[in-house]
Amino acid sequence: MSKNLPFAIVRGRHIMLQKLIGIWYTHFHNNFILYVLTIAFFGFGIIFGALGLKALGVHEYQDLNDYFQSFISSLGQWEVSTISIAQRTIFNHLKTIFIVWFLGLTVIGIPIILIIMFVRGFVLGFTVGFIVQQRAAGGIIFAFLTVLPPNLFLVPVFIVAAVSALSFSLGLIKGRLKSGWGGISHFLVTYSALMLFLGLIAIVGALLEAYVTPVLMQVVVGYYL
Repeated sequence: MSKNLPFAIVRGRHIMLQKLIGIWYTHFHNNFILYVLTIAFFGFGIIFGALGLKALGVHEYQDLNDYFQSFISSLGQWEVSTISIAQRTIFNHLKTIFIVWFLGLTVIGIPIILIIMFVRGFVLGFTVGFIVQQRAAGGIIFAFLTVLPPNLFLVPVFIVAAVSALSFSLGLIKGRLKSGWGGISHFLVTYSALMLFLGLIAIVGALLEAYVTPVLMQVVVGYYL
């Protein structure tokens, strides 16, 4: 029996992975239009964020540039409080997911959810655009190594959260939660459990921001900036 135990564990994990993939495929297939809409708002946010640099006045741009230069110059001597950063980023990400979850419970929350995705895209596009514009190739490396890693977790999390919230709100509008989906209480539990799971993934992204990003910043500044 002991010889078969590792095989049973691997097989169990494989079956669980297959089930998760199946659930994800069904969720994506049933909400394909919402995914397209959400990703479009996020993408437009990135584009407008990058273009928003041109809307800055001379003084605003200079102030932002001075702050960035000061930040880069002091980064080598920067003593990072990783615990403080982790607490702040975890709180901010979980707060966003909670807001999206709550908006999903209301019909009027649909446009606000899309606006939140647009704003997150705008901030990301503005940040990356400014760094690249300031440091050219070095800025690309800086953005790739410091901005990309946590967002590999956070961007999918917020997209799935937004789509789930939109799906729940539309279900309320169409009245499907009372009959076809087995009642609102069952779907509410499923919806909330998914948001909780997404919150756990967001914590991983927050920990990357707190413990990995500062180290990568110092490395990139030392070698490329």
